[in-house]
Amino acid sequence: MSLQNYRDTLVKRERPISVAIKVVETMKTYHFELPKKTYIKELAHQLAELLKLDPLRTNFKFSNSLGLETFNPSSTLLQNHVKSGDTLIAKMIDTGYSEAKKFSPLKSVTKEKFFESSSPEKYVEETQYPDYKIKSDPVMLGLKLFGACQNSKCVAYERKVNYPIGMGTFSLTKLLDQTKCIACKRNVKVTGLYLTDCFWKVEGNYIDSNGFLNTKYMKYFSKTEGTDNELLYEKLKETKFIDPKITVKPF
Repeated sequence: MSLQNYRDTLVKRERPISVAIKVVETMKTYHFELPKKTYIKELAHQLAELLKLDPLRTNFKFSNSLGLETFNPSSTLLQNHVKSGDTLIAKMIDTGYSEAKKFSPLKSVTKEKFFESSSPEKYVEETQYPDYKIKSDPVMLGLKLFGACQNSKCVAYERKVNYPIGMGTFSLTKLLDQTKCIACKRNVKVTGLYLTDCFWKVEGNYIDSNGFLNTKYMKYFSKTEGTDNELLYEKLKETKFIDPKITVKPF
């Protein structure tokens, strides 16, 4: 199995549609690209994460742009006849916190988890571009990415680039979608995830067959000796995670 095979499982649910969500509490509109079969509960989860709220303790009530029809949390966008370009209204009805969360319409929520706010080290292979070399250690333990810059005007265009991530807990979605080229700072197309001499496990939330949000995690850490990626891909393919997290630690 390859990384492309795993990417394919994420888009099999069909081509996404563009949906705008107007949140009453923030007085702002947020834009999403979602499959038509996305559950309303899943949308609530993504919106909570965008607002930096715990998705397991936060609930939203969604309705159409006129506010006349409230959507069932276990229904899908398709079942509610939501089309690309539609705007939905979201109202926070329960946060699960002792005090209600307060939002200022004049500034964005910027609080980040420590492992998401830290930028991983990146370097271009020194054999290709010595001027862009940052790290000389030939062996990086833990998680490592390989990818290629897609900017045709970049010096590293379509060159194999090595991104040593190392140890810690990382969002797979951010690694795939937000990894930047060290030379031009444009997005990189990640072509491979590899683990070297480390313990690791995958966990995250997913929508079960009944439309409910659940959490799945590996009870024990898996051990990788040498460099490998197949078992990681298999674990990711087992469950349709919503932004899975990968935890990597040394022996």
